[in-house]
Amino acid sequence: NMKKVYLPGWINDLDESMSKWIEQFTCPGFMIVPRKPWPCGNEYHTIVDNTSDVLFALELVEGKDSPPQAVPKKYAEKGKTVSLVLRLTESLSGTGAIVTMDSGFSVLQAITELKAKGIYAAAVVKKRRYWPRYVKGDDIIQYMGDKQIGDACVQRGTLNGESFKIVALKEADYVMMMMTTYGTLERHGREITKKTLDGQTNKYQYPEVIHKHYAYRDGVDNHNSRRMHPIAIEEQMKTSRWAFRVFQFLLAVTEVNCHNAAVHFQQEPKMRQHLFRRELADELINNEYLSQEIRRESLGRTAKMRDTRHDLVSVPAFKKFRGSELVDGKCRYPTWKCCDLNKRVR
Repeated sequence: NMKKVYLPGWINDLDESMSKWIEQFTCPGFMIVPRKPWPCGNEYHTIVDNTSDVLFALELVEGKDSPPQAVPKKYAEKGKTVSLVLRLTESLSGTGAIVTMDSGFSVLQAITELKAKGIYAAAVVKKRRYWPRYVKGDDIIQYMGDKQIGDACVQRGTLNGESFKIVALKEADYVMMMMTTYGTLERHGREITKKTLDGQTNKYQYPEVIHKHYAYRDGVDNHNSRRMHPIAIEEQMKTSRWAFRVFQFLLAVTEVNCHNAAVHFQQEPKMRQHLFRRELADELINNEYLSQEIRRESLGRTAKMRDTRHDLVSVPAFKKFRGSELVDGKCRYPTWKCCDLNKRVR
């Protein structure tokens, strides 16, 4: 539904979210991610519109629990990370929007595939066991070894006909690297002051891509923070069924989306999430649309039909209705009494 009704803004953040669950034997797709505030449970890949803080796409990390008989997911032939990124960013195709990603998504093919679909992306480059494919990280670190803190360089390349860049920035004790399909070495943002090992002070600004990364990398984290604090639905609604916990996660995500959308699109005042939850619950209980449905159920059949807006369509010759099915009839032009016009029509 979000793909149909929501058009995200110009910059978006793609990251992971956790849904708490303790018992791994009753949790399909159980994950342990120590760096997360809730380390155990289901992990979701999520993407948030940084302009409105609305989460508009998510996907459960199934892991080895994925059913072998399941239909292959869209873009599966391109690999796990590439297909995941393409599925989550389908709403952005052709918009020229930007997606920021952490090192877990640093796959060059992923950002070049996005560029081919009209989406610009940047991801942090880190060495896990190995450097990401096609990235000569050791050579870049060696080249930046004698540079001053704040100096930057760029390495250009092409993959599958799409150009990309590796932007490197010399920091005090490491080299910050990002793979990107947009941006220049032009400096942006506030001035950073850092001391070198010999006591000297360097002042500099971040290059465009790194500045945007630091400015917009917390979109998913901020959304998760509102979902989990101060009172998390997933902790307060006790259940022993995994399916209910998945529903609770989606309910909490939708609740945060409602608040963030009201603040951004309707200029409503920002409020604590548990206070917004109370107002939202009151609106759902005293639902004017639900009241209309109850009123319609209490009406008689004729009155209910009269309350229904409809259009008149001519029935073909020698046709009549048997229930809701159109069948052959003996009369050339059969007629019925219309509940709205109160006369016979064909």
